[in-house]
Amino acid sequence: MGGDVKNWHVGLATLLAVGVVTSAAKKWQERMDARHRRRSCLRRLLAAAGSYEQWREVAEQLYALDEADMPAGDVSTRRAARLYDRNLLQEKTNHLRSIRATRNVKEIMLALRTDLIRNIANIAKSQLHEHFVSIPDDIGRYLAEMKDQLMQLVDWPEDELPADEKLAFFRETRHTFGRTALLLSGGGGLGTFHIGVVKALFEQRLLPRVLAGSSVGSIGRILNVTVCPADTNEPPRLLNYLTAPNALIWSAVAASSAFPGLYPAQHILARNSRGEIIRFSAQSTNDSLERRWRDGSLELDLPVQALGEMFNCNHFLVSQTNPHIVPLLNLKKALSRKWANVLEAELKHRCQVAQWLLPDWLPSKWLMLFTQAWEGDITMTLPSALWHIGKTIVNPTTEELIRSVKVGEVATWEKLSAIECNCTIEATLDKCLAHITNTSMSLGEPAPLGGGRAGAAGAAAGAAGPGAAAAGRRGAGVAVDGESIDVFAY
Repeated sequence: MGGDVKNWHVGLATLLAVGVVTSAAKKWQERMDARHRRRSCLRRLLAAAGSYEQWREVAEQLYALDEADMPAGDVSTRRAARLYDRNLLQEKTNHLRSIRATRNVKEIMLALRTDLIRNIANIAKSQLHEHFVSIPDDIGRYLAEMKDQLMQLVDWPEDELPADEKLAFFRETRHTFGRTALLLSGGGGLGTFHIGVVKALFEQRLLPRVLAGSSVGSIGRILNVTVCPADTNEPPRLLNYLTAPNALIWSAVAASSAFPGLYPAQHILARNSRGEIIRFSAQSTNDSLERRWRDGSLELDLPVQALGEMFNCNHFLVSQTNPHIVPLLNLKKALSRKWANVLEAELKHRCQVAQWLLPDWLPSKWLMLFTQAWEGDITMTLPSALWHIGKTIVNPTTEELIRSVKVGEVATWEKLSAIECNCTIEATLDKCLAHITNTSMSLGEPAPLGGGRAGAAGAAAGAAGPGAAAAGRRGAGVAVDGESIDVFAY
């Protein structure tokens, strides 16, 4: 009898336990299904967002949902906290505030210049901002304090801070801080993705002034166009208002889009001192020399070094649509960062070794497509869903164009936190310098060295002939918040 009772108790307890587990599993499944459905719905809303504001609102909801599912002390959360030095940043912010409270302008200027670098405390790392929808609060407070103090110096009384010292401070500070450049890769018909990238940056007032493109990336308002020689043994060229002031922009774009096997190499045209259209090479060599040019992405898709040397660029945004690179970059996203970097380095190394070992009669230059830099400090990559090798050689339909532009916008919105973090101080320095320069000119003071309003617009106008160049030099350069400044004057 006692054994039967014990067996009955065990059986009942087992049934109760199974019931509890089943009920809990059912509730957990219902909860997870609801979360899964909610997450899927939010992702669809992200893709369909009509503006950055809408996208950000949905992204924050998705971020909160993901945070709720993470266990306490999740690895990704701890890693995000380690990616930048929060203590250093808070200490720097507090120090700036205490110095500002003293109203000692010399101390304020010294404090600003001491640590005015783009990546202080590692806040500019692109991988840091992958963990956040918007800029973290402590980084935002530091950027706001820097911006406020720079703007305060602009309006500082001249009896305490003379105009010439103020101008020298901002010119030197802007130069040491460096510039951002936007690089648009090649990619043929896939390059319509660039339009969405540029549109998103322009609407958020974050579009860099220095732009460079090769192949399809050189079509548009581009200040730098890359081309490679087709008939001569010389390095690739970066064409801009400094290196080719009289070149016709449309002919440079045509040459940069001449991919071997699709379009023949092209001559670049220019205007001589009399305004006549001649071959670009005729200005420096005998016109009988055959000197044609082709797609710059073959050897110099992302001219990082040249832009750094010419225009003081030290931060690069890249819109990448090359059909041979996009699959590799999307694969990197699916792997851990360390393994992805190892595989990329190995591939580039093997291609470089093969290029050295192959005999000269083999077309080993094609290997340079893989040995070049693929990414910048922040890279917007064409998603795999839009990748199709056949689209590189055909013009997109209206529907494909609209879709590609939209995808480019979304890809840029995902990176805006990092871009804003990197470019806020740079944009503030430009605005401050523009205000001081325009104020000096309105008072009849001499223009600062570096060209003042002669700027890039006047020099770039040289492509339209001497008359247009002169008109450009008489006009103002580039507008920043309604104020005109010279893009490339230092």
